[in-house]
Amino acid sequence: MAKSHTERLSPARYALAALGSGLLMVGIPLSVPLGPAMSAAGRELLCLVASALGIGLLFAAGMASEAVDAWCAWRPWIRRVGLAAALALALGTLVTFSGGGFMLLHDTAADVYVTDIVSLPATDAELALAGRNPYASDTAFRGALARFPDALATPLRGRHFGAGYDHPAPASIAAAQRRYAAHPSAVADAFDPRTLHSYPALSFLLYAPVLWAGIGNILLLHVLVYWALFAWLVWRAPVGWRAWGALAALAAMPTVAASLIESNEVICIALLVTAWHARDRRWLFAVLLGLACAYKQYCWFFVPIFLLEVLLAQGWREAARRGALVAGVFLLPNLPYIIIGPGAWFQSLWLPMSEPLFATGVGVIALSVGHIVPYAPPVVYAVLEVAALGASLLAYARFRAQIGEAALVLALVPLFFAFRSLADYFAFTPWLALYAVNQVYRQRATAPLSPLGQLTVVDVRSWLGTRLAALHAPSVAVEMASRTESASGADMTGSIGRRRAARSGRARHHVRAFTSGDLFTARERSGDAGDQPMAAPLRRAENASLVNRSRPSEERRPRGTFREPRTSASPT
Repeated sequence: MAKSHTERLSPARYALAALGSGLLMVGIPLSVPLGPAMSAAGRELLCLVASALGIGLLFAAGMASEAVDAWCAWRPWIRRVGLAAALALALGTLVTFSGGGFMLLHDTAADVYVTDIVSLPATDAELALAGRNPYASDTAFRGALARFPDALATPLRGRHFGAGYDHPAPASIAAAQRRYAAHPSAVADAFDPRTLHSYPALSFLLYAPVLWAGIGNILLLHVLVYWALFAWLVWRAPVGWRAWGALAALAAMPTVAASLIESNEVICIALLVTAWHARDRRWLFAVLLGLACAYKQYCWFFVPIFLLEVLLAQGWREAARRGALVAGVFLLPNLPYIIIGPGAWFQSLWLPMSEPLFATGVGVIALSVGHIVPYAPPVVYAVLEVAALGASLLAYARFRAQIGEAALVLALVPLFFAFRSLADYFAFTPWLALYAVNQVYRQRATAPLSPLGQLTVVDVRSWLGTRLAALHAPSVAVEMASRTESASGADMTGSIGRRRAARSGRARHHVRAFTSGDLFTARERSGDAGDQPMAAPLRRAENASLVNRSRPSEERRPRGTFREPRTSASPT
């Protein structure tokens, strides 16, 4: 049966990534803490289910296992729904970014900074430029709240907000913040001034040159890094598929809606993805991963699986060397503040884990936020995080070949079980999956046993439009099979025919093919008449790959090009 136009044009793994991004966009807005009155059970359950399914689809899209391609090949609706979701999400990304970009260009920093994750590092950078130690400048916290009234501070459990785990409403936090800015003693236990400096030193030193240059808004650096990473991810897509890579990158709407302006994960992801990509280069890997860890504690969750990859690929000695190098790079920007005040620096780094914070997030904590199950003490969720981390490492060590580049998504699994699994922790999961998808498709396109993978989408579409219009199951396999018609390869053709006859008695087997702009695994059933239109071209494709391997390397077609089939009897 001929495939539909949409089915022919949408690569399945990009479609899966778009569907995962869409599900995350359902879960993330539902996780915004609106107060106990708005934490309905249905709302929080939908948040948990949508987020879990979204992360699961993104993980599956990036896996190296061919089972993913086979699963998608027999479910054509994935491509149609994925394409529709990608277009809708891309439009939402552009609209959201346009609104945020207008604010960045026309409003002041006081109007644009909407969370303390942005406003407090900017304040620390100003303190560093003034020659002060941010880790010993708690008094500047009050001034930061007064300067950035829209950037809500992190509330603490205590007398003012209560000792329970339900997160207070934003209006209540804003009112307490105004009172604190005027008279700190009136609501002394509502906030902790030490949260001014709860990140490693690079979290504010990175912005010091921006402020020194007279650029008053540090979010402009986030936007610059966002588009640089966007361009790199699109470039990493296979030649001819970069339009799909760009669409999938734009479809990652959570990156803009939940993190780009509200948080700083874009810096973390840029350093982490490039470090993973450079894992075969010792020093570059160590420098990038060390800088990521020196920027935010969020990056620490990626270190175990990064070093496990080095351990499995290059041995424990290399893993130990790189671990030492990463630690050295981490200490480098922090060293001056460690020397000046080691106690203040060390306590600040552990504040996100030691403060009496409220529960919130898109993970399993949503069940308790919605009062579906009772809250457990925060230490229980810490144990769950450690257990999830151990299970993730064991899974990667056992199924490394099948997981592949999707290890970047796997590293986020422990955070899903955290007491505070904030939405911005998972906002860039679609881009982590997109990098993995690009790597899978690039590796398949250059596989030595798949000459069809060297074609581009444009090549296939243009050639099929003129040569294979009458074929029931469109496949570039016919073009590859025609190469067997050469006099010098007559004996080879006979040998191939005998090999094909020997295999014809098998019940089923898999052939990797590049059909209609996508890579997938087609299953041949020898007794099923409905599969015969596709089975014959795929068998010819496999035979053609054997002929192509037998030719000298100089006769093979360069990657990404298309050459007309040779139909002459024999070269002279």
